[in-house]
Amino acid sequence: MKLKLKKNLLDNNFNLYELVNQKNAIEPNYELNKQQFSFEIYINHLGDLCIIKRIDNNYICGLSFSTVSDLVRTQAILNGMIETSNPLISTEYNVLGYRIDRSEWYQIRISHTMQDGELWFSILGDISRDVSSRFQLSNFAQQLQLVFSILISICDSRLADGLYIPVLKSYHILLSKFERNDFEAPAYYHQMKPLIEVIRKESYVKLASNAEVRELYFSILRAIDNLYGAFMDKAR
Repeated sequence: MKLKLKKNLLDNNFNLYELVNQKNAIEPNYELNKQQFSFEIYINHLGDLCIIKRIDNNYICGLSFSTVSDLVRTQAILNGMIETSNPLISTEYNVLGYRIDRSEWYQIRISHTMQDGELWFSILGDISRDVSSRFQLSNFAQQLQLVFSILISICDSRLADGLYIPVLKSYHILLSKFERNDFEAPAYYHQMKPLIEVIRKESYVKLASNAEVRELYFSILRAIDNLYGAFMDKAR
C-alpha cells in the first residue's frame, strides 16, 4: 500500500514538473512514430538538469527541469515521461520561448531498447565508457547523478594545477585567427578540424567550477562556430 501511495505521489508531481501542456502543444506537420523517442539530458556546472524527451529533430513530447541532487524529482519526471501514453507534442522553442543554449550545457544522449518485455537505457558518447552500459528506468536518476560526479572528477583532473588553462588560451588564439568574412576562413576550418574534434571531446570543461575557465571554453566554441559558418557560407 505504501509503495502504491508513493508511486501516485510521484505521478502527481510529474504533472507539476512537465512543461509541455495544452497551451504550448502543437499539431505535427507529419505523422510521428512516438515509440522512437530518445532522451536529451543537459547538465550545467551547478548540477541543473534539463530533461527532454525527443521524438525527432523537430518535435519533443516532454521537457522538464530538475537537479542531479534531487533524485525524487528527477525520477518522477523520468517515470512520467516513460509512462504517459499519448503525450502532447510540441517543440523546444514553443515550450520555453527559446532553445537550450547547447554551447553552455553538457549534453548526454540516451537511447533505449526493449528486451524480454523490459525497457533498458544506454548512455551514448565518450562518457559511456565510464558508466554502466545499460540500466533500467528505476535507476535512471541515480545514473545521471553518477555521470555528473564522474564528469566533475574528469574536469578537476584536467584542470589540476592550472596547467590546462594556457593550453585553452592557445586553442583560442589559434581558432580566432580569422573572422567569418575572411577569405582564408573556410580553408582554415578544414585545417583546424582535428583540433576542433579534440576540443569537442573535452566538453566536460563546461562544468568547471571556475567561471573564467568556462567562459574561455565557451569563447573557443564561439570561434569554432565562426569558422564553421565561414565554411558553410562558401558551401552555399
